[in-house]
Amino acid sequence: MKTINDLEEKVLFFQDALNDRNFKAAKRSLHPNFLYQSLLGIEKGGSNYIDILKTSYRTYHLLKIFSNRDSVCSIYELKIPEQKNTIVCALYGFRENKIATLQLFQNLLTSVKIKSEDEA
Repeated sequence: MKTINDLEEKVLFFQDALNDRNFKAAKRSLHPNFLYQSLLGIEKGGSNYIDILKTSYRTYHLLKIFSNRDSVCSIYELKIPEQKNTIVCALYGFRENKIATLQLFQNLLTSVKIKSEDEA
């Protein structure tokens, strides 16, 4: 059985802090030159990223986590009220023992409600 390594533990701490809306703790996990990238664009700086998260309520339900050298991949269900839950793959890169990069990958079709022919 594989044990959780230090970097995986840091990702779990970060996600737990976000779930608890403990943004100060979450921000401490981020490198000063943090870079976030998703389908919606790129955000530079941990403060900017945390400010975005403060405006929406979302929770992360971990499904799988694994790592390779200085990166961690976590697959989780993202739950946002009033929206359909979606599965997200997050790739975390580390520098100086902090999260330096976060790239999110998700299927956009699971993130939006598609109108049926009756609704169109």
